[in-house]
Amino acid sequence: MYDAPAIYVRFLDKHILSESGRLIFSILNVFVVSGYRVILSDTISIDPDTRIGQLTLSLGRLEVSDAIPGNSQDFVYLFDREDKQCAGKKWKRKIQLGYDIFSSYWLTKKPILMPYPMHPVHWGHHGKDMYGVLRCLRKSQKRLRLFFSGDTNGYNRPKVKYPDVKLSRPEIIEILLQRLPDDSLILDDETTLSAAFAGDYLNKFVVLDTTRLWVDDALWLDRLSRADFFLSPPGICMPMCHNVIEAMALGVIPVINYPEWFSPGLEHMKNCIAFGDADDLARKVRHVLGMGERQIAELRNNVISYYQEHLRPETFVRRIEQAPGGTVQVLMVTEKYVNKNSSKLGKRSILMR
Repeated sequence: MYDAPAIYVRFLDKHILSESGRLIFSILNVFVVSGYRVILSDTISIDPDTRIGQLTLSLGRLEVSDAIPGNSQDFVYLFDREDKQCAGKKWKRKIQLGYDIFSSYWLTKKPILMPYPMHPVHWGHHGKDMYGVLRCLRKSQKRLRLFFSGDTNGYNRPKVKYPDVKLSRPEIIEILLQRLPDDSLILDDETTLSAAFAGDYLNKFVVLDTTRLWVDDALWLDRLSRADFFLSPPGICMPMCHNVIEAMALGVIPVINYPEWFSPGLEHMKNCIAFGDADDLARKVRHVLGMGERQIAELRNNVISYYQEHLRPETFVRRIEQAPGGTVQVLMVTEKYVNKNSSKLGKRSILMR
């Protein structure tokens, strides 16, 4: 009856429901996008009254069930804590989901890190057409050299201090506005916003403060694609943010101070512009503003290649499928884990290897 590969998902812990439902959407979506039929156990409850809950429950090939598959040998089994009812069954493959990205796993089989995803709302807008949309938007006419869009409220308490203390989002924006005043532009009303994306090329650092102006989610990828570079400062409690993934999916080059959080790590002047302290940040951004078209095109192509090879959902699923026998350990980057365990991050952490 079904030709697609099938996966049975049974979660017992509520960690997967945190971050307003972004986690559960993202882990289910990678398998849906990869062509799997997904059976989700009703051991957890997705709120149908939230936007992301609705997006999750409307995923194609997703069914919610109160029954364990009778033909379990035909299913991959994804779980956080293994249910006693499922432990004795024969499965096509087992996948255990965890969050402990700061442990070393030195004496165990190396886990597979799930790439940080795009925000669910963008999959909601584009769904099955996502890759066609990305291919089209990668060819967009560029309007901005360096773009930042976001807010800075609550982003001034960085938790992560390894391998060094990161400049926070407010610090990064303030440094650039103070040191490059003639090369910066703040979009503070609808007129300047429209002009920036419709007028002549702006070889500047362009800031859109989303507490004052908002780009509609349906237009976000199009707007983002108009930039050559995207300033990707850290999030509230951890460096990773959805918008850096969205930028890279479009071939927009990230200017970033946490390249080591990617697996494999991003490389300065290959697939990112990496910076450290305030002086280095200002120096690197001046370099970005003076960079030639040929070098920008090379960086852009490298960013697209990195996304295709390491960040696309299908590449993650293929790694699981190609892993040696036995239970495959998969780790997910979550705010809840990082917030509680930031002091554990070190050179032996699986995230750093």
